[in-house]
Amino acid sequence: MTTTESIDEFAKAKSVDVLFNKQQIVLQQRKYTGLELKEAAIRQGVAIQLTFVLFELKHNGRRTPIGDHDTVQVNKESEFAAMDNDDNS
Repeated sequence: MTTTESIDEFAKAKSVDVLFNKQQIVLQQRKYTGLELKEAAIRQGVAIQLTFVLFELKHNGRRTPIGDHDTVQVNKESEFAAMDNDDNS
């Protein structure tokens, strides 16, 4: 095993897959701000904008809003949704 392979395996072991707008993304840390989560999702192809409102989706159906500066701990059960704040209804 090469040093590069060891580093890649270590990084993979620390990463966590989460759902973001029903798309799987890979996060490399366990703690993120709301803004960092949106940035990571955008980098991985989720069609949102940084101005969107972010929510953590709970298993009981509740949505908890996450501000850009709020910190959230992520795990393999984490699920997030971001939507445009422009509600014309």
